[in-house]
Amino acid sequence: MEQPANINKKILITGGVALVVAFGIAGYFVGEGRGMAEGTLQGEAKYKNVVEAIYPKPPKELHSIIGTVTAIYGATLQLEANNPTDYLPHTDGSPRVKETLMANTTPATKYVLVDYSSIDTRGNPKTRSLAFSAIKTGATITVETAANIMTAQRFDVTKVTLVKY
Repeated sequence: MEQPANINKKILITGGVALVVAFGIAGYFVGEGRGMAEGTLQGEAKYKNVVEAIYPKPPKELHSIIGTVTAIYGATLQLEANNPTDYLPHTDGSPRVKETLMANTTPATKYVLVDYSSIDTRGNPKTRSLAFSAIKTGATITVETAANIMTAQRFDVTKVTLVKY
């Protein structure tokens, strides 16, 4: 039969080994998590300039936007356009966020047709004036305004451009 001192010694050694193993496993997982977090931050910092070079941030002021006419209410064109603040590609493949805008035309608004199906002698598309009635639902147009429309939902437009291919 073993003496009580030997039993206590075995218990202490077994307990010590168990503690070392437990702390080793815990340290591994804590270190791995911390390393992943630090690596992600370093990776984001390293590649931020590359991403910004390929996909530059939109300007603080926006004075024109391209959209599809979804409805016409009197002299107001309802457009569906890409949200300018959603400019980075989505890693899940989802489309850009769309927003609905109300572009108010005024008597001073100019309407222009850029006709790529008719090219001049220099190779440029022909342009001509257009009537408001030529703008139809489903048309893709560019609207220009003097105001900053980065966050505006309703604005007055100075020029509407319709492109024909």
